[in-house]
Amino acid sequence: MPAPEPISLVEGDTIRALLEQTRACRRLRRWRGGVPVVQTGTGELRGVDGVVDNDLIAARLALRLGAERLLILTDVPAVMRGWGTTVTARAVAASS
Repeated sequence: MPAPEPISLVEGDTIRALLEQTRACRRLRRWRGGVPVVQTGTGELRGVDGVVDNDLIAARLALRLGAERLLILTDVPAVMRGWGTTVTARAVAASS
C-alpha cells in the first residue's frame, strides 16, 4: 500500500528552533520519520494507524529547513523508478 501524500509537517517549526539554538548540532541523525496524526476538533493531535513515506517526509523537512544537503542512506543495490509497476527500471546505480 503506498503512503498517502502528507498534508503538513507538524513539528517542522520545533525542529527549526532546536537547530537554531544548537548551532553545533546541524545534523538530524538517524531520522526515523514520523507518526501519522490527525487534528481533533479541539486542536489536539492524535496518533493514528497509517503508513508514512519517511524519505518524502525527510525531503519535505529538508526543504522547509533550507538544508544544503539531504543524504538518504540505504543498502539496496539501486534506486528504482516505477517500483511495483510493469515499467520498473533501475534509475541510479548504487556506489560503494
